[in-house]
Amino acid sequence: MISLDAIEKTIEECADCVVSCAVVLDETESTQNAAFQAYFSGQPVLVIASKQTRGRGQRGNRWEDGEHETLACTFAIDATGHDACRLAAAAGLAAMHAVANACGPTTNTMIKWPNDVVVRNGTIDRKIGGVLIEIRDGVAMIGIGINAKQIQWTEHLGNTAVSVSQVGGDADRTRLACSLIDQFSRWICAGDDQIRSAWAEHDAMVGRNRVFLANNNRVEGTVVSVDPLNQIVVRTQSGVVNLDVRTTRNA
Repeated sequence: MISLDAIEKTIEECADCVVSCAVVLDETESTQNAAFQAYFSGQPVLVIASKQTRGRGQRGNRWEDGEHETLACTFAIDATGHDACRLAAAAGLAAMHAVANACGPTTNTMIKWPNDVVVRNGTIDRKIGGVLIEIRDGVAMIGIGINAKQIQWTEHLGNTAVSVSQVGGDADRTRLACSLIDQFSRWICAGDDQIRSAWAEHDAMVGRNRVFLANNNRVEGTVVSVDPLNQIVVRTQSGVVNLDVRTTRNA
């Protein structure tokens, strides 16, 4: 079970906490929808669910929770003054650091633009968490999912996903949630240079061959650098290309 008392204590003790209250649900269709509804009073809130029945990922993909095995949560805050790319970068760094703290220094936890937290083993990256940003009617919903307790995966995820349990980390979802509160409150207040520096230190995409769609154009090449607030630099066969993160996505 996820402890609301422990989460509320963390919110109370967290300096400059991004939310002022929390809701813990045993089951919901989507924490994004539940957080939007919980924000009706204008009070920034964190909604956590033990299970989602229709969890959402990027580009309409389904987020698979398993049976009460994932930490699924959404921060709902006033969208005023918040840029979606910056929210995604801050949330990605928060999720990465929460996972790294749970898994320990022997686990190579990294971040892959725009929204994946991965664990690298040799040359293989497996997804352990993800971020989804949605802005609607003046409310920003920052969804974060972390694979906590999964031991077995469906066939199509078996080679691409991993959980905190599988790498020998602390998979307690209450402690993961408390760590996320601290980390997101930290990174949403961080300066742009801090975000860029931390991203570069843990970037999983640099040096890899990738395919992007930028303004409906296909761009393939080796990633030179990623600035999650501005641009991705790619070395293609015809030269170096700068891609605007706001008009680019993975192919």
